[in-house]
Amino acid sequence: MATGTSTSPAAGTPIIVSGGFGLGWTESSPNPTSVTLTSISAAACPTTATSTTCLLTGTTASGPEVVAGTAAAGLGVAAPTWTWTADAFPGGTTMTSLNGLVCPISSKCLLMGRTASAPVLLYGAITASATFASDTLPSTVGSLTQMTCPSSTACVLIGATTSSGPAILSGAITGSITADTWTNVTIPSAPAAGETISQLSQVACSSNLSCAITAVGTNPSAEPMGFLLGSSASTTSWSAPALPTGNPALYLGGVACVQPGTGTCSAVGAGATGAVELVSTSGPTGSWSDQTASGLTGLTTTGIPTEINNANLQPSPYQTFITPGWSATPPTPLPPLYPFISGYGVFAGDCPNESITGLNVAQASTTPGASS
Repeated sequence: MATGTSTSPAAGTPIIVSGGFGLGWTESSPNPTSVTLTSISAAACPTTATSTTCLLTGTTASGPEVVAGTAAAGLGVAAPTWTWTADAFPGGTTMTSLNGLVCPISSKCLLMGRTASAPVLLYGAITASATFASDTLPSTVGSLTQMTCPSSTACVLIGATTSSGPAILSGAITGSITADTWTNVTIPSAPAAGETISQLSQVACSSNLSCAITAVGTNPSAEPMGFLLGSSASTTSWSAPALPTGNPALYLGGVACVQPGTGTCSAVGAGATGAVELVSTSGPTGSWSDQTASGLTGLTTTGIPTEINNANLQPSPYQTFITPGWSATPPTPLPPLYPFISGYGVFAGDCPNESITGLNVAQASTTPGASS
């Protein structure tokens, strides 16, 4: 089963396609009675029996939605027939977004999202018209960005604390209709003195509970630096292994680990002079080596204009500091910007109309008298 969009009855209509291998694909619309999805964000099919049940997260005109679909004859037929029902959020909980769906066991799925005031983790049974319930999260958690479940009894969440520091949660998973237990994991110290880990970006685990997390922070000179965090056969204890320094990563944007043994892991990102690919054949906590292929492009793309915005800039609150078509690679880091107390908006473009909040604008906090 796969999700996508159709041009019928209107462009962007969410659909699923399903069917047995070699038997072709059948398109259908996953809309229960009184529910019309405007988008689908994630899908999971945790059951493997002849009767297949899948869960979809998405949105309607009024907000986030979860629907459950059952194909009584399974997916191994030419044209699966689906019955869709709407699941429910806990009473009194108004979800504003859903950004994660994973099913650690065949009878239970977890939903990650948030309300207007806090992150939320929901659990529920894989049944028609199920009502999800809320797991209890540590009070220090301010946001959740990604989750994975390397086994039927253990899951990992990453995000940020209420004070914007990095956060790792380890989950002990229980039965389909019982709450799980989530605990804060101690963030490991950076490999060297003066280095700081400030944000977590991706998490990946192999089936033996060995996991890797990509992170960003700064080196002793306060310049950007990529980090990796690793666990070995446990989701509760983490370390930050030293990474190769010949082609240092400014950031790492992806990581994956596979079996056998302790696992082979690969992390990819970019440095000041080119792409970075790091590999460990002894698991996430083992020794990492630089396996970057030659000839790959660097961190920056030339020719894309970049604009800054601050109400205190003169003579205009908008300034282009990388001009269109510039053939030189910008220096790393970029030249210091005089930091006004209100901060800067930074966006790709060279005119005010290209400043689209929430799409291509990043707010940069600044301190008067320092550089940024």
